[in-house]
Amino acid sequence: AEASELAARLGLPVVVARLLLNRGYHSIEEASRFLRPSLDHLEDPESLKGVREAVERISTAIGRNEKILLYGDYDVDGMTSVALLHHFSHCCRRGFPVSCRGVLTRGTGSMPTS
Repeated sequence: AEASELAARLGLPVVVARLLLNRGYHSIEEASRFLRPSLDHLEDPESLKGVREAVERISTAIGRNEKILLYGDYDVDGMTSVALLHHFSHCCRRGFPVSCRGVLTRGTGSMPTS
């Protein structure tokens, strides 16, 4: 019943409504926000722990012309972060080198498999 109602209210197939319910989106508002994301829904980046310190450290390194290596893991957030910082580095005319170890040799991630 809940899936049928959600499906009807959002104009979705019932199977999609069930998937939304399984993911924890029980209200029309929650489901709509998930289905129609907006930049306004993002959290303030400065609310992330350590962001201010990271920005200061990167700024200092750029100012001192220190070497910077972008090291990321092979998952969505790791690759996205490295891509964004790599793009930023080219905007600063620095071109930081990138390392995503383990991508080809150990599957996804840089930790040894057991």
